[in-house]
Amino acid sequence: MSPRLLLVGGPGGSGSSTWAAALADDWAARGLSVGVVSLDPRFGAHTLTTHRDAVEVRPEVDLPEILSSAARSWGLDPFVVDQALALLSATDGPALWQLPRLLERFDRVVVDAGAQLSGLVLQAHRLPWLLSEAGPLHSGWLRATRPVIALAMGSSAIDKAGASRLAAVAEDAVRLSELVMSRATASVLCASNGSPTANVRHHACALALAQCRLGAVVTEGDDVVLCDGPPVIPMWSDLPRNWAEKLADPPRESSVRGDARDGAVTWELPLPFVDPAEVELEQSGTRLVVAVQESRRTFVLPSLLARHVATGATVRQGILGVTFEPTQPEGTS
Repeated sequence: MSPRLLLVGGPGGSGSSTWAAALADDWAARGLSVGVVSLDPRFGAHTLTTHRDAVEVRPEVDLPEILSSAARSWGLDPFVVDQALALLSATDGPALWQLPRLLERFDRVVVDAGAQLSGLVLQAHRLPWLLSEAGPLHSGWLRATRPVIALAMGSSAIDKAGASRLAAVAEDAVRLSELVMSRATASVLCASNGSPTANVRHHACALALAQCRLGAVVTEGDDVVLCDGPPVIPMWSDLPRNWAEKLADPPRESSVRGDARDGAVTWELPLPFVDPAEVELEQSGTRLVVAVQESRRTFVLPSLLARHVATGATVRQGILGVTFEPTQPEGTS
């Protein structure tokens, strides 16, 4: 499937702006309207495009104001709000937030993410997690530290108006997260100009962790090897003809093997570019934090694993497998 949203990036100096501009111009030359978003407002791809239908789009969404305004309506403590907003960078947050709406305005959208590619795709998943957890976390904080206030506020620490606003903002966040994982989105990882393989792998691992489609790798030779086996990712030194149709689309969906009613089950996630020694896990109820190198993502596990605990993990043939065992009911041995 040819994508509609293309994320281009890689280690600093790897040529992502040049490639993002070339890809945008190629799409525009085919009669498509193309929005070009550069995270670097001064030297990004928008300064290199030549086709009139490849149009620069500057982030117009004041994301911190959207969230802080909604948070005020939720009645969250200012410290909680400040901590939440600190998770969102000033550059990629607004750019991310507007992507679904840009796809309603343009036939195609190209994002020149540069060295922020890995952070960009993971940030898309932090937003809905943050919004879904903010209310319950605050309610729990109130009950633990301000029980009288919590009792006075009733069963919900967020009033009806605040809940409606939270739902609207959270819906946009979920839509963004789903877009990053969908087949409508693909990424091109730039590894030219002598980029160290370790730095390239860092971005590849983050893309896999974010379940974002890695379509191609730009390299000047055969010196970049991301993994020994599948998936096979096209290596470009020049832009191929009909490149959009030739982008790889490796498996990215998580799955569960086994019957939770009978015993152990295995939760699996494709992580093809990861060294097993680099993976760290932390479970809290139905939340599983997976960390690879400097990248982290919180996954919401299926409800059938609510009474299970992670007991081990392996990475075989590019698949992370986490084994979950049922917890023993209290009073049993």
